[in-house]
Amino acid sequence: MRPSQATAAAETPYSKSDLNNLVLNFLIIEGYESAAVKFAAEAGLQPKISTEHIHERVEIRTCIHRGEITQAIQLINELNPELLDTDPALHFMLLRLHLIELIKQHLASPSPWSLTALLEFAGTHLAPRAAADPAALTDLEQTMALLCFAPAATPPLGAAQTAIPLDASLTSLLEPSMRARVAESVNEGLLQSQGIMRESKLRALVRLFLWGEKKCGETTQTGQPATGTEGDQMVIC
Repeated sequence: MRPSQATAAAETPYSKSDLNNLVLNFLIIEGYESAAVKFAAEAGLQPKISTEHIHERVEIRTCIHRGEITQAIQLINELNPELLDTDPALHFMLLRLHLIELIKQHLASPSPWSLTALLEFAGTHLAPRAAADPAALTDLEQTMALLCFAPAATPPLGAAQTAIPLDASLTSLLEPSMRARVAESVNEGLLQSQGIMRESKLRALVRLFLWGEKKCGETTQTGQPATGTEGDQMVIC
């Protein structure tokens, strides 16, 4: 942070109540139900957004992190039967993740049955959606390409290598971060369907601060400070 920025930040008025509300907003949006209830009671705050369905959102997110996508979809439909129908991109994202989980199981223990099952799933649930959406088609093709590569584990000494080693560009599909990205998108979709902001105010402020730091570090060729906007905010350095 530049000296001028630090001075401006230090001189910006704020109250303990403002900070407490930021923290409470973060706890509710991120799904920390017990912590939110306890913090609100201790700080004497009345939540400005609904704490309803926090437990359900956390349960859905947990299922996705575990790779239990069918269970997650069932819970989503119980909480909001219209969400996946009105958000086809989110629905495709979940179905694609389920396909990835099937492929991971097949790569770990290959069998004709597991291969048939995942191909039938892809053909029934994903191919029709991908046919009408070029971006979805690209995602599906990338996912199916996983079948062309061997799992990351090295085969036993003397054993024949039956497939090409996994390409680095596809590795991220098999990592826990893939589940985390889908879980975050689902959580945001559920929040939006409840009329709640998709992102906590605290997270948005941190993102805006980091963006502002980056912009203030940029200068034009003439040596003039850079300016820019982030949403409705303007940063002038």
